[in-house]
Amino acid sequence: MASGRRVWLLTVAAIFACLMQTSAVNPMPNRRYALLLLVMQYFLAGLITVSNDVLNPFFKQVFGLSFVAATAVQLCFFGAYLLFSLSASRLVARWGYQQTLIVACVLLACGCGLFLPAAQMGRFPYFLGALLVLGTGLTVFQVAANPYSAFLGSADSAGSRMSILQAFYSLGTLVGPPLATRMLMDTGAYDVNQLLLPYGILAVVLIAMAVLTRVKPLPDTLHSSKSLPPASASQRWQIGLGAAAIFCYVGSEISVGSSLLSIISNSGLGISVAQAGVWVSVYWSGSLVGRLAGSLLFGRFRPASVLLAASAVCACLLLLGMQLGGLSGILALLALGIFNSVQFPAIFSLTLAGLDVQANRASGYLVMAISGGAVLPLLHGALADALGGLRPALVVPMVAYVLISTFALFRLRR
Repeated sequence: MASGRRVWLLTVAAIFACLMQTSAVNPMPNRRYALLLLVMQYFLAGLITVSNDVLNPFFKQVFGLSFVAATAVQLCFFGAYLLFSLSASRLVARWGYQQTLIVACVLLACGCGLFLPAAQMGRFPYFLGALLVLGTGLTVFQVAANPYSAFLGSADSAGSRMSILQAFYSLGTLVGPPLATRMLMDTGAYDVNQLLLPYGILAVVLIAMAVLTRVKPLPDTLHSSKSLPPASASQRWQIGLGAAAIFCYVGSEISVGSSLLSIISNSGLGISVAQAGVWVSVYWSGSLVGRLAGSLLFGRFRPASVLLAASAVCACLLLLGMQLGGLSGILALLALGIFNSVQFPAIFSLTLAGLDVQANRASGYLVMAISGGAVLPLLHGALADALGGLRPALVVPMVAYVLISTFALFRLRR
């Protein structure tokens, strides 16, 4: 109960801080309304994304899949970022932020709704199709929401503002694992019909969110893509390195998050699958706390310095997680959530810095790089099958964090 109250106090404090940041720049009510919508939408995006970490072992049990076959969940979901990010950025340029966010909510509602006929069919490929639609909806959301949040205030506070909004994404990831585990795996009777209620509720909530986004005009800071000059060589280099860093970050976070449930429940500590779901929520709650703290860090230190420190610590924690057995190794992996938390807003703000009219185009490439959440878990799963366990295969995300540190060093020298 006490921990629950602390989470809600942190949430209220984050909303207040976000509103104060925005109102200091522009007191228009519709700007605050836009920010509140982003708060709710980031929360739902986190809730939907992290539910895949429970779907992965759930489908593995239901359909008797191998480690690498079960990563098809991440492959289809995050593969949408690779397939549709550039199309989504063109959609933002043509329709603007508000209409694009409505399209994102509708796509997400359709993806959740498709779980109902997939459950009736009872075959894994139908669920993968629903996950592809869900991933497409989140792709459209990320392409619009990330640059929009950066522009809802001063450029100097963009990293801090994005970190606060990402905290609500983390709040969704905190709620998701224990909730999904309780609804899908607590009874020990694995049945695809257990998916009907949670995804049906999500579909209704997302339709309501689309209506709320439509009822009031939102501020639009979008530059028209018709007059965009081509990006310079230095801008293309900056965007490319940022996209590579996002690819490594998301792939690492998803690789660890999707394997924690299996690692903890098979650790020999007598922890059941349902109890492991609660442990996984500690990993994501670290992201929530870290992102709230990150909003302060970005005001005191250079984003590149914060990114370098966080990514280096993550690489060290993964090394400890591989080498240490029992509780110590698990705690090292759970601590990753805190240091993961600041990396996405740091990479995003560092990449968009100084791009001006190219920012929307850059956002499309950065969101496309979220497809790392499809590729790295696949490599991690294939290596786990070859080595006979998920823990030694954590070398895949460890190398990715080293590459992120390299990007941070490059930005520090500029």
